[in-house]
Amino acid sequence: MGSSALLLEWQRPQEINGILTGYRIYYAKVDKSELGPLLEREPGIRSNRTTKAKLAGLQPHSKYRVTIRATTAAGEGMPFYTDCDSNPQATEPPSMPRFKVTHLNSGNEYVRKKVTWQPQVDGNPGSHFYVQYRKKTETQWYMSDQQLNENYVVVQGLEQDDVYQFRVVAVDGEYETPSLTQDVYMGAAAMPAAADRGGVVVHSSGWFIGMLLALLFLFAVCVVVCLVKRNRGGKYAVQEQETAHGRHEYEDGGFMEYTHQDRLGGGEKRKPSISSEMRMPAESDTESIADYADGNDAAGMDEDGSFIGKYAKNRNPEQSSAFATLV
Repeated sequence: MGSSALLLEWQRPQEINGILTGYRIYYAKVDKSELGPLLEREPGIRSNRTTKAKLAGLQPHSKYRVTIRATTAAGEGMPFYTDCDSNPQATEPPSMPRFKVTHLNSGNEYVRKKVTWQPQVDGNPGSHFYVQYRKKTETQWYMSDQQLNENYVVVQGLEQDDVYQFRVVAVDGEYETPSLTQDVYMGAAAMPAAADRGGVVVHSSGWFIGMLLALLFLFAVCVVVCLVKRNRGGKYAVQEQETAHGRHEYEDGGFMEYTHQDRLGGGEKRKPSISSEMRMPAESDTESIADYADGNDAAGMDEDGSFIGKYAKNRNPEQSSAFATLV
């Protein structure tokens, strides 16, 4: 990486012989056939899942022997080393890096931000990096410490409710390339800090979620009550069927037998007596008997085809006459 850094990558040991806790990296400059003093990369690798690391602070166009050891609770394992050459002195600026800003809890009234960058490995990524930041209303940039082996810097002491500008600078020898500037508002960072001091974040608190559930339940109950009341006020299915068959209801809500005479005659409604119910109107009696009394051509009332004939054909004439008179 650039003229003064190496990007190292390795594999897990074939035999761990315990619980793997991390790795330790050593390096020494090779001068012809002699090795220089053995130095250790700082910080050490304290994760058993990490298989990649950056080794910076080297001299350009030089050879180094890099040694790596896996560690367990019992100590360091067998060493593995390889010889590497650093690049010549840089002759052009490094590529523009990319970065992101995340929030860190501070525990006080100030805000902390973690700036993580990603070097452009396809081009000239640069040997090391540092971060510049300032308030958006100011013109002077503040500079963090130069980071050799890590790919992030923690910026702290930022003021709340203000907008800061961040950018990452890639360095290779005498050349520097700043990234694009990113504006970050510090207001959102105050919420986690308040929670650390005993405050409550509203959108994730229990009472707020319970209140939302209660409001949803009340809304559902209101909808059900409105639907029930609406169904009670409608017409019954029987009434709709009667209307479809032409049997319209009357305005006064009475039965047809009790209101028919009043509608024809215009008189007051009155409830008929039992004797009047049993008598048929005179006009109807005369017409019905006349239609079926004369001749044998009247269909349906002779002894063979009528209701009376079906049940009285086996009786004698006197019984039949009496039965007909009774009916």
